[in-house]
Amino acid sequence: MAALRLSVKPAADRCIDLTEAQYKKLFYSINGLLIPGGGANLMTSEYSKNAALFYKLALQANDHGTYFPIWGTCLGFEELTVITSGRKLLINTDTSNVSLRLNFTKDAQDSRMFKNFPVDLMNALAAEPLAANSHRWSISVKNFTSNTELKNFYKILSTNMDSKGIEFVSTIEGTCK
Repeated sequence: MAALRLSVKPAADRCIDLTEAQYKKLFYSINGLLIPGGGANLMTSEYSKNAALFYKLALQANDHGTYFPIWGTCLGFEELTVITSGRKLLINTDTSNVSLRLNFTKDAQDSRMFKNFPVDLMNALAAEPLAANSHRWSISVKNFTSNTELKNFYKILSTNMDSKGIEFVSTIEGTCK
C-alpha cells in the first residue's frame, strides 16, 4: 500500500515537475493521497494544479469502483474546498495556534472516519481542546452550506467556533456515491 504526499516547496525548489502523463502513471501506482498544509496559491499554483489533477483522477477511480481516499490537512483541506466548489470561499478566522474541542455533527457517528473510533476517544475529542489549529483561513459553516457543490459532495463531521464566534467547518468527508 502506498500513498502520495504532494509537497509545497519554495519557488527556488519547485514541486515535482512531471508531465500530466507522468502524474497519471504515478496516480495509478498509489492507493491514496495526502494534500498537506503549507503556503501556496489555492487557485493558480502548481500545488493547486496538481491537487486538482489527482482529485479528478480520484473521482474517476471512485466512479469505476476503486476507493481512492484523499486527505487534506490545513492548506490541503482548503484546497479541497476550492477544487470542489470552483471558488475560494474561505474567511479569516482567529484560529492560529489554538487547540479546540470538536463539535461533532450527527453525520460523524456513521462516517468512515469516525464510526470505529473508540468511544472514550470520541468523548475526549468532544470535551477537551485536543484539535490543534494553526491557520488564519477557514470555511465558515454558512459559506459551506450555501455552496451547492460542497453541500452535495461532502458531509460536515465536525465544526468549531473561533474566539470571535465564527463557526467554521473542521472535518468533512466525501459522500462516495
